[in-house]
Amino acid sequence: FTFIQMDESAEGNLIGFEELEEIGNNIIITGNKVKTFFSMPNLMKIGQGNIAPFQIFISGNNFETFDFYSNINSTGRVSGLWIANNSNLVDISALDNIVADSINDLRLSNNLNLSTCHTKLICDYLELDPSRPTMIFDNAEGCNSSEEVLEQCAIKPPEDPTLCPIASRPGMQIDRLENDKYNIMY
Repeated sequence: FTFIQMDESAEGNLIGFEELEEIGNNIIITGNKVKTFFSMPNLMKIGQGNIAPFQIFISGNNFETFDFYSNINSTGRVSGLWIANNSNLVDISALDNIVADSINDLRLSNNLNLSTCHTKLICDYLELDPSRPTMIFDNAEGCNSSEEVLEQCAIKPPEDPTLCPIASRPGMQIDRLENDKYNIMY
């Protein structure tokens, strides 16, 4: 497994991890005092496909986001995704690259500034199978229970105001310029 821990003097960098592209098993990131972490810009894969389940455990850090995770394009079966006690955490959307049905257990707790849990990953996980193990509590308002998060997931974004109400035909391009003015090309 991979265990990562730094103090404030590291300033978000771990020397020697810059070229890391793959972690084959568990990843534990805990006790880090830095607010940003950018030591693994090339990390693209975690886990070994469906061979062996692994855990992602991120706890007790000062990170505000998980941007270090945004390049991931492949994960294996995740037996547990546990995010806890990250007092400055405000954004978990970088984890959206994980496929929700690959996760068996989700825990989000004690992330005092985390109010937006209705990311693609979390909404997909909660909507797929409500019987899977889930613990969501003691985060900021909007992220304190599965029910609270599902309410946010159900709110659909407003329709795109740039869409034209005029029916189009194949080969026709309609662009809204402003208010009720449209550019129609056929």
